Amino acid sequence: MSVDRYMEEKKPKLLRHTFSSTVALALLVMSVYGHGGTKDSPKTAEEWLGAMISTMSSSSYKGKYVYFDGTQLRPVSLKYANIGGVSHELIMHLEGVESEILRIGNEVTCLHDGKIVDRFTQPSALSTSALRGFASSNMLKHYKASLGKSTRVAGKKAMHISLMPKDKYRYGYHVWVDRGTYLLLKSVLSTGEQEDMEVFEFIDISLTDDLTALDFKISGVDDLNSDPIPENSKGQNSPNQVNWEPTWLPDGFMHHKILSQARVQQPANSLDMRSYSDGISSFSLFISMAEELALDAKDEMAMKRGATFIYSKLVNNKQYRVTFVGELPLAAARRIVGSVELPATQH
Repeated sequence: MSVDRYMEEKKPKLLRHTFSSTVALALLVMSVYGHGGTKDSPKTAEEWLGAMISTMSSSSYKGKYVYFDGTQLRPVSLKYANIGGVSHELIMHLEGVESEILRIGNEVTCLHDGKIVDRFTQPSALSTSALRGFASSNMLKHYKASLGKSTRVAGKKAMHISLMPKDKYRYGYHVWVDRGTYLLLKSVLSTGEQEDMEVFEFIDISLTDDLTALDFKISGVDDLNSDPIPENSKGQNSPNQVNWEPTWLPDGFMHHKILSQARVQQPANSLDMRSYSDGISSFSLFISMAEELALDAKDEMAMKRGATFIYSKLVNNKQYRVTFVGELPLAAARRIVGSVELPATQH
């Protein structure tokens, strides 16, 4: 199998794996602060973020936004509601090939070109459990939160909040929050070098109380229960799982078991996947057998889409392939993948 073909086959599934989590991260990049909204007008960056989280997780809203991934600008619609204590979220691309992502609780369904291409379970970044295991005091060791100038976004007065990294192994974020409703209006992931790698900006958003379960359906699909989620997509261990561990991670990053349960259906040669987060930035590592690759396959391959790097390397005398997918600089991806220790295969 050629390198180009390998990357083309992996690319759609890996990008689908990161798309919903990237959008969720853009919605709540600061979810590590929990739901600590304040009844008084927020004064500090942390208080503004807490007010945003409280509003975005407990309210119902709908709107349209543009999403720029570094190469393409996409118009998208979004609906979110908490119905009977269960989060409901529907994301629809508004041009090009019909694409939708529906999340009800932890169950995610992805539609592409009129067909369901993935169904899996994945904790929502909008839920209190997804990223709350990281304390804000730990976050402030690696990011500096500060308030910027008030401006206008989507026709609304907005407060600018920046979260800048204290090392070279992660990116910075800028968010703009509605001064009246505390809804997120805009999120930008930046390298800090005047380059916006990923932009998420509402052109229209409003609170609403008229959303019901009938508003959260995939186009052309009347009953999702007729196509149940495969058992291997529910966070269960692969029967071929191997013992492995990266021996180096950037400070503050931890193996997150909840996020690691967000398993998409993987090819037969895949062995395992684990996710890591510092509470704001995140990445996943995929381990697969490399036996189907051509002998002349390149030892390492890299591709970039906006802020998302896909970096893949053959290890253990080309017995395994380790693939990194996440929103960290390439230098961090290379160092993390290079530190993964795997057992030798038995012949």
